[in-house]
Amino acid sequence: MSLGEVDTLNLLSDKLNNLFDESQDYYESFLDANNLYKKGKLTDKEFFQKLGDYVVAYS
Repeated sequence: MSLGEVDTLNLLSDKLNNLFDESQDYYESFLDANNLYKKGKLTDKEFFQKLGDYVVAYS
């Protein structure tokens, strides 16, 4: 690579890794909310709020 060139593949890889890490947090949060909802410790509103966050993160 010569001077002045941008390593776009590396930049893209870093960006995708960051997006995956962020969405993984939403996924884990949703799994926790799902378990709490099944146990009756989470209201419908709270559960669907977490579900919405999860769907938005993955779309």
